[in-house]
Amino acid sequence: MSSDRMMATSYRFEINHGGVNTKRRTQEARIALLEEQAFEEKNILKKNQQSFKTSWSDSFDTLNDTFRSLNHQKGLQEDLKIIRKANILVRRDALKRLYHQDYVQYEAELNKKGLCIHKERI
Repeated sequence: MSSDRMMATSYRFEINHGGVNTKRRTQEARIALLEEQAFEEKNILKKNQQSFKTSWSDSFDTLNDTFRSLNHQKGLQEDLKIIRKANILVRRDALKRLYHQDYVQYEAELNKKGLCIHKERI
């Protein structure tokens, strides 16, 4: 009789409290929810990794562009320095030629008048 009573009690308990099937469905729902949360977390981690890689790549490209432009600027500065030196040499040469031409012309004018330039050598 006690075994009948136990079966009746458990049966009544299962009916009043949702039974085994309800507990299984609840557990399956909870497992499905946890799996869904884990899947979402995994996707978020993938997105974060991809965004980190992208941001790292962007910052590296920006840094690379910065160094490239700095090197280009250094090259331009060196080119300008060389051009300035060449310009100074050309201007000096032109000025020497001008002075020489003026000297020759002045000496010719003085020779026409019967005068000369005294060159003192020490």
